[in-house]
Amino acid sequence: MKNIIRHFRWASFFLLVFLTGNLAFATLAPHAPSLSVHDSAYGVVQNGTRRESIQKISIHLVSYAAPGTDFTVQSFFLRRPKPGEMPQVDDAVIFDVTTPHATYEVQAKPILLPDVNKGTGGKGKSSKKSNPNAPKQTSSGREGFVVRVLCHGIVLRQQASGHQLGQLAKLHPELFDEAAASRSARHLPSESLIKH
Repeated sequence: MKNIIRHFRWASFFLLVFLTGNLAFATLAPHAPSLSVHDSAYGVVQNGTRRESIQKISIHLVSYAAPGTDFTVQSFFLRRPKPGEMPQVDDAVIFDVTTPHATYEVQAKPILLPDVNKGTGGKGKSSKKSNPNAPKQTSSGREGFVVRVLCHGIVLRQQASGHQLGQLAKLHPELFDEAAASRSARHLPSESLIKH
């Protein structure tokens, strides 16, 4: 009987947390702009002698808030992780908009990929020697994106390129908060990103 009461208390607690969390989000939703994000370029390109993993996204925003409301848009690009590791934010682009009603195009910094021809020596044998000064290849390209829309520091809308990245953004918002606050985050004027 004690176990039943204890389980009921825990279930009641989680239900209360779930309902209050949804209520808080629901009160913010009417003031948030609609958000739609999709890839406009994604894949591997040859840039001279370099192979690069690229990604470009289109972010469509329509505001239903009072005129003059300021929003911050944070675009995070993630690197494909090694097996057993979590994806990490590789590039962050942040811009501010006021009462948005436009489509913005944001491009990630390209990731240099290993040269497929460098793994063999002149006689066709695998070369196992490594250059200690060469940059370490930590992944094989881009994993995807997470886009957040904030107002006064509160996340109103969020969209990811896949379910797993969406879950990562929900469960570990601190990863994205840290990336947005880092010196490497690129702050760009929104006017330069508008897609015409």
